[in-house]
Amino acid sequence: MKIGNRALCAALGGLLGACANPNGDGGNARTLSVPMQAGQQNLGATAQATLLAQGEQTEISFFISDPLPLGVTRPPTLYAFIYPGSCTKPAPQPVYQMNGMHTNATIGGWTFGTMVPITLDKLRAGNYSIRVRTSPQDRNIDIFCGDIQ
Repeated sequence: MKIGNRALCAALGGLLGACANPNGDGGNARTLSVPMQAGQQNLGATAQATLLAQGEQTEISFFISDPLPLGVTRPPTLYAFIYPGSCTKPAPQPVYQMNGMHTNATIGGWTFGTMVPITLDKLRAGNYSIRVRTSPQDRNIDIFCGDIQ
């Protein structure tokens, strides 16, 4: 299965799991749904990151809705980062960079996904946040952020 299809399936599974269980993990320690808050330039948009344990790595699948900020190319190339700290108080530098992810159009928005070399348990236990930003050509706008809890 291509990463785009896997990303969509994981995002939809995470959304359904979050609806079924208020703590956002769907009762499954192998997955975690992280709701993401829109940035100042794309208020009204929604996003969800779904983290899936894959042994010593974690697969992260994103679903983001339109609107994207004005002037962002379509399909967007997005960058995602995991920072120590929360969305309101991130560290100065990210610990993981997931750069240049190409998105797949889906009904109502975009999906994309990647792997990071850290276990889901370590991400849960740490104080981390996920930030999604537009490409340098699209002004490096922070469009979403979510705290991993």
